[in-house]
Amino acid sequence: MQKISLSGILSRLRREGLVARDGARKTSSWRITGKGKGHLRALSATADLLPKSAHIMPKKDGKLRIVIFDIPERDRRKRDWLRVQLLANDFEPLQKSVWTGTRPLSVTLMKEIDALNLGAYIHIMSIGEKGTLVLRNTA
Repeated sequence: MQKISLSGILSRLRREGLVARDGARKTSSWRITGKGKGHLRALSATADLLPKSAHIMPKKDGKLRIVIFDIPERDRRKRDWLRVQLLANDFEPLQKSVWTGTRPLSVTLMKEIDALNLGAYIHIMSIGEKGTLVLRNTA
């Protein structure tokens, strides 16, 4: 996953009108704008709609699991929620929507995924043996 710099994040937030910089560049301070405050209130209100996962994680069993998802943009908060859950379960991103881990997902998490109607967008695979594709010269 890419490392994102603080200056990059602030620059994006400023372009979107959510924050503003006051003062000269080296001695500037940042403040949240009215638009930013409204956006923050909206995020706080919708965050309460997502499950607060407090479940016991299954033990690692050494089997590689791959979670692939393609959740629509309209369900962005659900997609972000899933990424947090995968991180909490010791999964690591290969790409933004492809994650790997060596722990089964808990029954509770699977029920939450189902309750959020995300099942159609998520594919979970378990790999018995790891391997590497070796290209051979057949000439």
